[in-house]
Amino acid sequence: MPIEDMVQVDAVLGKMTIITRANSKIVIDDMTRTMTLQDASGNRIEMGPDGIKFISPKDIVFEAGGKINVQATGNVATTSSADIVQAALNITQSANVAYTAKGAASAELSAAGQTTVKGALVMIN
Repeated sequence: MPIEDMVQVDAVLGKMTIITRANSKIVIDDMTRTMTLQDASGNRIEMGPDGIKFISPKDIVFEAGGKINVQATGNVATTSSADIVQAALNITQSANVAYTAKGAASAELSAAGQTTVKGALVMIN
């Protein structure tokens, strides 16, 4: 593919596209104020006025030699069509106002050792 076909510039619209032989792309678009990175496998990172979006037809993995912190001024939502699994040495969760955990079909609180339920008033059933 000649270099002229790999780099496309539209100065009027303020858009530049770089395409590799394997069909990986970088698109910078001033009109929509977006930047998109896409590889030949369909993995995509879209950046624009509404934020950053990671899209993959397969898995997305974050690895860090240190911590991974997630912070937001709005809500943080986690959803899955399958299970959500968390495992760690210890898991600590806290809520500043209220904490609710529900199971539509069943719920279980268990430990191999001591289990403590505390509250100013503990209601069972």
